[in-house]
Amino acid sequence: MNATKSDFFSNRFIFAAIILSALLTGCEAENPPPPTPKGPKLIPVTGKVMLDHKPLPGAVLIFLPSSSDSGTHGVGETKADGSFEMAHLYQPGLAAGDYRVAVSYQVGGNGKLVTAEIHSAIAKPPEFLSAKELVPDRYSNLSKTELRATVKRGMAPLEFNLEGPLLGPLVSPYVAEPKASP
Repeated sequence: MNATKSDFFSNRFIFAAIILSALLTGCEAENPPPPTPKGPKLIPVTGKVMLDHKPLPGAVLIFLPSSSDSGTHGVGETKADGSFEMAHLYQPGLAAGDYRVAVSYQVGGNGKLVTAEIHSAIAKPPEFLSAKELVPDRYSNLSKTELRATVKRGMAPLEFNLEGPLLGPLVSPYVAEPKASP
């Protein structure tokens, strides 16, 4: 039997096809499962803060788990109508659990309200280091607060009704600052 050049290439092609099909059969590609979100499942937490039955705009809310077994810390800030939405690490919502709640309304040495962003900052601006808390300790101090909340799926919006008086006058965070004249 005399092998021709075309038979040689034909046999090589068949051999390569067999090897390739054997390799591909064992290497079937599958899509990996979608990544699971890191951290706890967060539940939307909304509500209102009222002071003597009127909205308290610009207040900062802090939610701290009652025990280390459940929950996540969270921060929120009230809008002009007293409504708020809680967040954990800049993600809306909190994990299910029981919480101690503090409502803070601090005015800095410059007369401006301490916002949630500044309240949560590690390095606070100098004018806020001497900020005065206007909400009594029974609402603003996490170790003394009377306020509690239970976060669970399907929960209704929360309402915190604080009784005054405050320890100083309110500063509206929603009034436009005067523009400096040129």
